Amino acid sequence: SAWSDLIAVMEGQNFQKDDRKRAAQLLEAEADPASRLHSLKFQISFDPDMAVASARRLGQMRESKAVAELSMALDHPRDDVRREAASALKAISDPGTLPALTKAYETRTTDQSHLREVVLEILSKMKMDQVLELSQKGEVVLRRFATEALGRFGEGGSKKAVVKTLKQFVNDSDSGVRAA
Repeated sequence: SAWSDLIAVMEGQNFQKDDRKRAAQLLEAEADPASRLHSLKFQISFDPDMAVASARRLGQMRESKAVAELSMALDHPRDDVRREAASALKAISDPGTLPALTKAYETRTTDQSHLREVVLEILSKMKMDQVLELSQKGEVVLRRFATEALGRFGEGGSKKAVVKTLKQFVNDSDSGVRAA
């Protein structure tokens, strides 16, 4: 079919970059949702000129099938691509993205205040018991974020339960968890 031919051009190594870019744009503009997703995932991975706009559109689609490409884009050489990928992951709000986001936070490759906001937003959409588990068993940076998110749950009404839960972190071995 014409769509499979366009995908072949888009992914083909024997084609000029402009031909591949045009094939991706055609797929995105007129194709079914699956082909559009395929096109955007390709653009964010292989076309630096289109990566920011592609990340933005993937976030607007809230398509969990794009999480892998968006997570990889957190390591993109351009800061604007990394920032837009983080924003798209925030829109998708998949807890599975937390390791990639906290890794990006630790490596300081992306605006840390933006990443902090993204991670806390994702945690705030999770159930309190899931966040509690992350605060106890996750990596150190994720434990810090989860502990901070638990404090925010208390702002929403169940303060007694949250205070009781947070008291156990007073003696945590990590000073960042204690401070959160």
